[in-house]
Amino acid sequence: MKFRILLVIYLLLLVIALVLLSGTAMWILSVASSLFFIVVMSYGVTTIKSNFFLHSVAHPPDGTVVLSFDDGPDPNCTPKVLEILDKYQVKAIFFLIGKEVTKYPALVAKIHAEGHLIGNHSDAHDLTFTFKSASQVEQDLIQANEKISKITGSSIQYVRPPFGITNPSIAKAIQRLRMISVGWNFRPKDTNFKDPEKLLQVLKSKTKPSGTLVLLHDRIPATVDVLEEYILFCKEKGMKFGTLKAQ
Repeated sequence: MKFRILLVIYLLLLVIALVLLSGTAMWILSVASSLFFIVVMSYGVTTIKSNFFLHSVAHPPDGTVVLSFDDGPDPNCTPKVLEILDKYQVKAIFFLIGKEVTKYPALVAKIHAEGHLIGNHSDAHDLTFTFKSASQVEQDLIQANEKISKITGSSIQYVRPPFGITNPSIAKAIQRLRMISVGWNFRPKDTNFKDPEKLLQVLKSKTKPSGTLVLLHDRIPATVDVLEEYILFCKEKGMKFGTLKAQ
């Protein structure tokens, strides 16, 4: 909806510039409106919680801490993550990549059997996903859904687009499939950390008692190293863990 409003405003400004103005004034308004369009579009594409192209869940509805893990399953880290979650009876949502699902079906089955939600993180998770047509995005998501459902026997309702990028084609594909887009309100960028202590400091300082949907990756050793202490920290602060609701 926000995208459509921006597009209408941009086109109206161009019409005004081209029809009602001339000379320098025409060029100033044309360039200024185009730059404004590009800046706002860039923000909308890269900021999933802006809901610029479609609504994305970015905040836990009940004020809990929701752990979400992207890019799995990973044969080295995912089992350790599952062990820690089981120890503290914390449920999470795992956004899985189709090609990794095919490689490690037993891990997918384990995630499902232990009561965690599974979401779609595309089939291949590459940069080309961002430039695909709506039909191509839809087919990609269908392929990943089918791979996951074949193992779990459950339909997949949630999707997190690769890199958190949305655009009109991605939005249209998700809406066609009647899936629910999921973003986050806290991204510690754990992929950038090699020092677990620094990652833990960021997690502790930015987690909000009012509700935090945190984006982590179950393929990052540093994330595994701090997960248990992070869970204990949240519990000590009186925060409760939850997950998204199965629709």
